[in-house]
Amino acid sequence: MFVLCVASRLAQPRPNAAAVRVLQVAGQTTLSLYVLHVLVFNLIVQRWALLRPTGLDTALAFALGFWLTAIAIAWMWHRRFGRGPLEALYRRFGG
Repeated sequence: MFVLCVASRLAQPRPNAAAVRVLQVAGQTTLSLYVLHVLVFNLIVQRWALLRPTGLDTALAFALGFWLTAIAIAWMWHRRFGRGPLEALYRRFGG
């Protein structure tokens, strides 16, 4: 709740700022980003063993790297297709 309140407070003065738009798109593709995170984590850490889970520092570095990359991918996806792929599928079934 605290993070939501801070983000809302920062976004209210400039709702059309680039950073706000990027975070808005990330919020609109949350389901796709979450599932992508699970798949990428399982491939990199468990299947290919490219990254060993050695501690909090590794987990935070991986999460930050993934988050920055995923936000950029979500932005490009949104510009071309609109909704995220899983959000569109969910919308088709959920109405």
